[in-house]
Amino acid sequence: MKRILYFTTDFSAKNIAFAKAHGVLMRNLNAYHPSDTLENADAVCGNVPQAYQHLPLFELPESNQKSGQDLKTLKTEEIKEKLTELGIAFEANAKKETLLTLLTQAVGRDGTNDAK
Repeated sequence: MKRILYFTTDFSAKNIAFAKAHGVLMRNLNAYHPSDTLENADAVCGNVPQAYQHLPLFELPESNQKSGQDLKTLKTEEIKEKLTELGIAFEANAKKETLLTLLTQAVGRDGTNDAK
């Protein structure tokens, strides 16, 4: 698995879920200092500091999530898989409507997570 650093100042729940969904490691841009030791990484994304600009740039998709309407067409097991990927806890016997509400809250009302 590639080690991709995502430099950002946005640590909202929505952006954390976005980072988890894309398998990137969040790094606080405000905590970075030019004299810091460079962290090993295969690629970088977000607001990349100058010292990391020699690494390949990882393109974060605008949105790879299904739209809100498409989310409703997912099967219960597919919703559970997506929630698990995002690290969102749910009861094993939860109904589809409950799971869909959790997923919609995690990725945004329109089914996209617009974090950047």
